Amino acid sequence: MEEKIAVFELERKAKFRTVLLLALIGGPSAITGLVLAIVCFDYQSVLPAGIILFALGLIAVIFASLIGRSLSIRFRQEIVRILVENAYPDGDYSLAGGVDINILMTPRFFAYPDRHHEANLIRGTCMDLPFTMNDYRLERRVKNSRGNVSYQTYSKGRFLTFKFKRTFGEIVKVMEKAMFFNINFGPLTKMETESFAFNKKFMTLASDELTAFYILTPQIQERLLSYEKKFRGKIYYAFISNTCYIAIEDSVDSFAVSIAKPLSVANLVPIQSYIELPKRFIDDLGLDSSKFNSDLAYTAGK
Repeated sequence: MEEKIAVFELERKAKFRTVLLLALIGGPSAITGLVLAIVCFDYQSVLPAGIILFALGLIAVIFASLIGRSLSIRFRQEIVRILVENAYPDGDYSLAGGVDINILMTPRFFAYPDRHHEANLIRGTCMDLPFTMNDYRLERRVKNSRGNVSYQTYSKGRFLTFKFKRTFGEIVKVMEKAMFFNINFGPLTKMETESFAFNKKFMTLASDELTAFYILTPQIQERLLSYEKKFRGKIYYAFISNTCYIAIEDSVDSFAVSIAKPLSVANLVPIQSYIELPKRFIDDLGLDSSKFNSDLAYTAGK
């Protein structure tokens, strides 16, 4: 991996010099051409020169942007894919992939979008639990007074699913409060735990209180509170049938790299940490325990 990163860094440096040159030439050229075109609009002998200068400058800037984007895509397809496969033996990474929108909407953390985007899908098995993780962006359609239509992002972050070996048959949802787009569908009852801190931070909804208390032990509540402090933005959990759904609404673009920043093994630590997020959730919440995967354990708990 170190050798591959070193080769990639050499390529980044070379392309960054090209991007910098294109930006330094293209930016001023586009601005100068635009000024000439506006100021000399009535002078037909100068106007074409201004338009051509603006067009060439704009092309140079766009080309510079495309070089940076292509490097970022290659980084994800090559480096990130290797990191995923190293973390999970059966792991698979898809740059443009994501879970189906109906799966993302199953826990009903957010309103159904008019438009949606998914990317950076990681799927595999960890501690014998199948999981998925991907970025998402949800948008709503907005029309202004002139009738022009645009799309506004109302939720952006990361979405994870974990499949258990057993089915609870009930629904338990834990969501951070003060979120406009929280939606409660179905016969769920708002309830509180024994923890004042937990109740202050989270809203708990359940179809069965006994199941909710079985899942939300004091230890689990403490871990959910600790996660709330670790992530920027909001975090939501749902246990539905045989699946745990987690949404981290932090507006983060996973695996974002800048052509202007040096690339090294040390710089991969945040990316590696993100890739190992499913491991941490399984570990910290005990999702691989018999509690979530054995019908006998659940019967004994009830």
